[in-house]
Amino acid sequence: MASHHQRVKKKEIADFGNFDPQWFINFSRTHTFNVTCSPRIRDFEQVWDVTLFFSHANWNLLLLAKAIDTLLDYEEVYETVSPDSVKKVKRLFEEISTDVFNIIRKPKRIDVDLSEFSETDEILKYLCEQILDYSHIAEKFSQVTDLIEELVEARRELFLKIS
Repeated sequence: MASHHQRVKKKEIADFGNFDPQWFINFSRTHTFNVTCSPRIRDFEQVWDVTLFFSHANWNLLLLAKAIDTLLDYEEVYETVSPDSVKKVKRLFEEISTDVFNIIRKPKRIDVDLSEFSETDEILKYLCEQILDYSHIAEKFSQVTDLIEELVEARRELFLKIS
């Protein structure tokens, strides 16, 4: 009897030297990913790896890719009321994917004064911001909201023209 659970093949990439942003743009259209961090603290034995869940960016990229696929079916129609709207969505997807790729592709050295933190969660949040540059990515995704408003308005105009 066949299993109903699909096995997910995991591939670990430690060196992005042979990859370019275009590879990641194509990859992020169809794949999910995790970013794993192996912190090394001088004079302390490493006891764990930290998987930094970049899931909000990951899922938003996948949703944006699906939206692009849907919009492409109606690109000519959208272009009549909102020129370049589909191209703007594609360009923003490529910008965000490129930014994410540039953030995760290079190892980083971060000096942390542990005495500044009272809880491990605070350290993890700090490291996530330093390693993944969450604020920058969040700002990029906020531009998606503006594009959605533009596309909703275009859809409303198209509906009014049809009625």
